[in-house]
Amino acid sequence: HLPALPEAILLVGASALMIFDLYVKDANRGATLWFAQVVLVLCAAATLFVLWGSGGNRYLIFSGLFVADAIS
Repeated sequence: HLPALPEAILLVGASALMIFDLYVKDANRGATLWFAQVVLVLCAAATLFVLWGSGGNRYLIFSGLFVADAIS
């Protein structure tokens, strides 16, 4: 299920970001910004890794509910 890696990172990162933001004081909101940027960079890196590893092939996973190819 490697082609779904970027979406999984985004899901976990966004959930962690919302929980992290609950406990950050108003004076330290910059930490939330940096955490969000790190999540986005990890998603971009995972996307490039999946594209490089798949060689541009089309994958249907999760019983055909998830399509991973160069266009999507």
